[in-house]
Amino acid sequence: MTALPAPVRGLYQLPTPIWVAVDLLGSAHPSVVGGIDVTIHLPLAGPTMNDPAPVFAPGLADVVPPRFGGEAPHLWHGPPPGIPDTPAAPASAVLLVVEHVDESLLPGPSRGVGTRVEDRVAEALRIGVERWYLVLSAWVEVATQQDLGFEHPLYTAEVQGAGLHVWADPGKEIGGQRMILHTPHIAPVRENLWVHALRSAGDGSNPALELMLLREARAAWARNLRRPSVLMAAMAVETCAKNLGAAGSGLHNLVKGLVDLDLLPETAVDLTSSAIRSARNDVIHEGYDPTSAETFAAVEAAQQIIFEAREASRRSR
Repeated sequence: MTALPAPVRGLYQLPTPIWVAVDLLGSAHPSVVGGIDVTIHLPLAGPTMNDPAPVFAPGLADVVPPRFGGEAPHLWHGPPPGIPDTPAAPASAVLLVVEHVDESLLPGPSRGVGTRVEDRVAEALRIGVERWYLVLSAWVEVATQQDLGFEHPLYTAEVQGAGLHVWADPGKEIGGQRMILHTPHIAPVRENLWVHALRSAGDGSNPALELMLLREARAAWARNLRRPSVLMAAMAVETCAKNLGAAGSGLHNLVKGLVDLDLLPETAVDLTSSAIRSARNDVIHEGYDPTSAETFAAVEAAQQIIFEAREASRRSR
């Protein structure tokens, strides 16, 4: 490892703010981005409506650009905190600090990059940071059910009847657009999860496939994609059953296999049939568009089955 003449620091504006426990703000933990050992610093305070720039510790503040990330609304894709057990705050950005580097792991000199070690460090961070965030956000979403999808983000407010104006008397509007605010409960990231997520993001280790599929089922339901949500929920249960050693094929038989392994109670078979299997079959064979309530029931049932089976398997080891 070679010590750099001066630390290389990068301010990374998160595609979607991550809600963390307040006592985690200002912390510093190790990770790996683009093959480089980095220290990840969380801000001391999240953004405000008047100042979208995150506030870092005094020794780091001098590297933060005076104007941050463009327009402030980009920082407010995440929902406001509900009333969790631990107060939460949005971390809209992190600071990456590199002090030592293994030059053999850096990209080679190339046109547009330069030959200095610092330039090659910056190139490695640029190449690796998106993959790093995707794995980091996957662990956060799986563990807390925060929705961090940035390609099709959810917003805390929506306009119902956007573009509509209604009037009865000339010049007197009587209806049309209405602002609807969403205030979901937020489970903030605590330190043990943050440390684990940073370590996993560094080595590129995603959560178990069934948890990733369950995350996708929740995200599809939240975006009113009901058919894909039901299919993902069923797929998540089947994947979990196979990974835990259940015998057989098909959703019903695989859940029955988990019961035979004493990883689920007998009631799980009926729950699967009523909430997941029938909806999945109707979607596949009839093109049925399930209601939001039916979709939510399928996702909730899948989550209950997966969490119970995984926990029972963990205890039996």
